[in-house]
Amino acid sequence: MDLINQKAAVELLGGWNEQILSARSKPGPFCVIDCKDQNSFRSWTNHFANYLYKKCPFDSRLNKELTVHTGMPRMIEYRESYNGACTTSVVIPPRRKSKNIDLLPTGQFEVPSLKYNEKLPIYLKKFQDLQELKRFCEPNESKYFENLFNNHTTEDEDA
Repeated sequence: MDLINQKAAVELLGGWNEQILSARSKPGPFCVIDCKDQNSFRSWTNHFANYLYKKCPFDSRLNKELTVHTGMPRMIEYRESYNGACTTSVVIPPRRKSKNIDLLPTGQFEVPSLKYNEKLPIYLKKFQDLQELKRFCEPNESKYFENLFNNHTTEDEDA
């Protein structure tokens, strides 16, 4: 965050994209990926719930090195120091023969479903607050706040 000008007057997401792109020139500018459509957001938690254990069998924060071998894809080798012994843990439950699981060819993977099928509404109280605050924005930028999707039937959360 030291490279990004945090005092810049930015009102919309596009302004932050420009600030991040111009923050660094050497060794090259930052790569900013625009996520305007819902295709960028996938339901990874639900996707991996079918394949992995619910809880990690080891404390992942303390590890200095993690290794996965192609010969043992269900296991992870880890060590808690750079010169300590490796410990092995199983992270993928064994497949039951009764399940008919179609294995994908090597190099292919299954894409998870979309996280959101439509734009998420904001609460009515937040929408009203934004409508009051938009008067401090530039005229062309206040149009963004006018077109926000809000759900007037949704109960407001306690802020």
